[in-house]
Amino acid sequence: MYMTTLRQKKVAHEIVNDFKTGNVRSAAEVLESVGYGTGLQNSPKRVLESEGVKNEFERLGFDEDKAKEVVGQILTSEDEEAKDRLKAAEMIFKVFGSFAPEKRVNLNIQEKEISPKVQEFARKLNYGITD
Repeated sequence: MYMTTLRQKKVAHEIVNDFKTGNVRSAAEVLESVGYGTGLQNSPKRVLESEGVKNEFERLGFDEDKAKEVVGQILTSEDEEAKDRLKAAEMIFKVFGSFAPEKRVNLNIQEKEISPKVQEFARKLNYGITD
């Protein structure tokens, strides 16, 4: 079992408190407020996705299952405060590593390296041309 540090506990509590009060701070600001140095403030993901912060979020009742519940409620409601609740759920998904990142691929190939059939296929994709 992972032992959560005092600072990790404070981070989780500060984030939960910010969501409850509507206070908007960056992750770096939260880390600074609990005593983390500039190195971790510049790389907050290392702290936010640590086992200790995850454990404390779970202990406070903020876990993936609860976040999914919130998203489901928001999808079926007309609540004006839904954006704040959705942002909180998004943060939980990111912390637990289940937030689906955007996937993009950049491919740079010189034309002479591709077969004529692949070139034709790529041309059709780019211009929506069909035979």
